[in-house]
Amino acid sequence: FETSKAPENNYYSVEVILQTEATSIETTLTLDTPPSLVNEDDTVTFTGRLTRDDTGAGLSGMLIEIQEYDGDDVCVFCSNTTLVEGYTDQNGYFSIPWTAYCQDSNENPCTLEIFAEFSGTNTLPKSNTPIYNLAIVSKTSTSITLDQPPSPVTEGETITFTGQLMR
Repeated sequence: FETSKAPENNYYSVEVILQTEATSIETTLTLDTPPSLVNEDDTVTFTGRLTRDDTGAGLSGMLIEIQEYDGDDVCVFCSNTTLVEGYTDQNGYFSIPWTAYCQDSNENPCTLEIFAEFSGTNTLPKSNTPIYNLAIVSKTSTSITLDQPPSPVTEGETITFTGQLMR
């Protein structure tokens, strides 16, 4: 630091300059492989872990988002959709349940591109997992109407039922 004396008021001015190095601890986020095919409204539980790269220790209390990838290499302004979020436990593990629904389209099955993201903190950088494809089969309402069977029917006789299946 540096000091100087101002002769007119007998006060000293002090300039203090502190320099600190910004330290960032690298992290690794893992997402256990989710199922590749589920039914609409099924509960899917996303599990994984967030760890420090320097020690391998789990990071607790960190927000993990399960996202659906909405961009591509051409779409610069596309943003991803957060499907569900949760926090890591005391050992860095997370278990986040989600009720499956089709986010992207009216295709059946529709395919979502799922990944986990840790957005980072002041000292921990952002981490993402690889993308996994998750196909969701939509429920379809159906009804069946059977035609009247022929009568009379004799015991042991083979009967063929006819009818119509409607969506």
